[in-house]
Amino acid sequence: MKVDAGSFAAAVVAVSLTVAGCDRKQVVAPDLQARVSGAPAPGSERPFYYYLGQPVYLDVDSSAFIVEADSASAEVAVRDALDGLAVASVNPTPQARTLYLVRLVDRPNADAHRAALARLRSDSRLTFAVPALRWSEDRSPVTLVNGVIVQFRQGVSGVAALALADSLGLEVRRAPLPDSGFSTYIFRYPRGSDPLAIAARLSEHPLVEWADPDKYAARRLTSPTDPYYGLQYYLRNGEYSHGVRVDDNVERAWTITKGSSSIRVYVLDSGIDINHQDLSGPGCGPLVQGYDTFSEQGEDAWHPRHATPDDHGTAVAGIIHACHDNGMGVAGIAPNVALGSIRIFRDGQANTDVAIGNAITWAWYSAQADVLVNSWAGGAPSMFISAAINGAATYGRGGKGAAVVFAAGDSSIRSQGVIGPVLYPATLSMVLAVGAIDRSGALADYSPEGPALDVVAPSGHYGSTCFLGDVQTTDLWSAGGCDDGGPNQNDLNFTSTFSGTSAACPQVAGAIALLLSNAPNMVWVDVQTRVRSMAVPWGPASQYGGGKLDIDHMLWPYDPVSVSVSGPSIITVKGTYTWTANPSGGDHNYAYQWQLMTLPDSSVWNLGTQQTQTRTVSAGMGQFAMIVTITSVGRSGIGTRAVTECIGNPGGCYEE
Repeated sequence: MKVDAGSFAAAVVAVSLTVAGCDRKQVVAPDLQARVSGAPAPGSERPFYYYLGQPVYLDVDSSAFIVEADSASAEVAVRDALDGLAVASVNPTPQARTLYLVRLVDRPNADAHRAALARLRSDSRLTFAVPALRWSEDRSPVTLVNGVIVQFRQGVSGVAALALADSLGLEVRRAPLPDSGFSTYIFRYPRGSDPLAIAARLSEHPLVEWADPDKYAARRLTSPTDPYYGLQYYLRNGEYSHGVRVDDNVERAWTITKGSSSIRVYVLDSGIDINHQDLSGPGCGPLVQGYDTFSEQGEDAWHPRHATPDDHGTAVAGIIHACHDNGMGVAGIAPNVALGSIRIFRDGQANTDVAIGNAITWAWYSAQADVLVNSWAGGAPSMFISAAINGAATYGRGGKGAAVVFAAGDSSIRSQGVIGPVLYPATLSMVLAVGAIDRSGALADYSPEGPALDVVAPSGHYGSTCFLGDVQTTDLWSAGGCDDGGPNQNDLNFTSTFSGTSAACPQVAGAIALLLSNAPNMVWVDVQTRVRSMAVPWGPASQYGGGKLDIDHMLWPYDPVSVSVSGPSIITVKGTYTWTANPSGGDHNYAYQWQLMTLPDSSVWNLGTQQTQTRTVSAGMGQFAMIVTITSVGRSGIGTRAVTECIGNPGGCYEE
């Protein structure tokens, strides 16, 4: 059988193939090579890509770059390559842990910026480097990643498509899968190349219908329709710091879970107003049995005193459990979990150590609480309370340990030079201690310092139960609480002035409730580690612990799932051959599905489900692709190996 080498040459105008046996050498035409190495598009000095045949212009942010690298070498490589420029930070992006945002202290001039980019692209430790970009139309960020999606014109063979890709040095990330609805190729860029130049060249090629550079753009998930949701900056914030939004990064996590009613979250506080219509009903989980440490007539854990500061527990509860899409109020972080109330405060005063210790023990032992939320701190330490907390963290959840989350305390007044410590019980090793940053990412005025601090979450800059804060949440129903008028100044059922580590603590508790809803068998020690390790690094551990809470990374804490395929690509002798999937990312437990796609008709056949796939190849098979799909913890990656069979061809697989 002879492969028509002329079809390769005709398909790819700029490609020349030189053959010695079955080896091939590809020579890229000079004009194409210039474009790949970064020359601007004809008639334009501005970065752009094509959409529907028209250029979409981008603006360069000269104060930042995006690079792709192994985590162990990223920062060292960047600082080496940018020697002479002051690098402010090198941090993983929120979207992918192998993609790094590099920020400079100062903006270099255009020549210095181009030279810096060239050095980054020439460093062998970096697989990809681009400038930070913004869409010219609305200034929203555009983050290029290492991939270009190509739709070839109808009738273009797989042989021609792969030859064009080879001429540009592209690597197949995913071939078309017609039976699965995928008609496009996805390619990785060669090291050191200009992705937009390659995407534009592909778009202009006569064989290509369109080519689109893969990117992160300012997409918006479908968000809760609750009227005050847009004001809950701790859930979705327009302000950035450390290269990320200053919020809990929860919206994508909601596509995984909004909580399970089998997870019980107990708020140990001043009681929760059971009559609040944004804490029960459609859009949120059930309310479960409460526990009251006081014996006041007409009051209990679900019917607190209608006066400030007994609105505190209801405010905490709203951050965790407020219903979604019910046409009112705010949105909670984990609305579908079961919510319980334990009253240990009345009129701003805590009950005795025995009452508090008994309440903690009742929560994990009798009520089988999964998460204990404690937006309180301070006072002389108590062995009884500590023992109760230790019991919950050790023996709760059937021996896996209940999650015990504490506010770190509002002991600082930074504006007056007072730096306070983390307060008991948040100092205990078996709890998570939560500090606070403000909506701009700065350390909150009241947030403490100390080695016990585990993580921070957004809250008001100044600490106050009412009037000085800026956290939107639930108030006592129909007056009697903060009564600040809420977000629209005319709704006494909600407050817009909650604050303190009291407001940061339930954010972390809600995040843990989502995590346990998705992974109910995690032990408490591993949950603590997950919260800290998946936080966005924010500064000194004594001030920020592990960093800013990041809920999406908590729920999916892995590197992106990807796979390459190794094995023969040229076959000249009949025999049995083996291809191997080389997966990465996820939790390293993979499911495999191999397929064979014949070219050029793109018929697909299912094969085996092991890491390796063996296939007997005989004359007449022509071109085909070995495709493997891997799955790990719910996310997938696809790898492809294009194969040419030329058994019996005296000239090898390609003609001179």
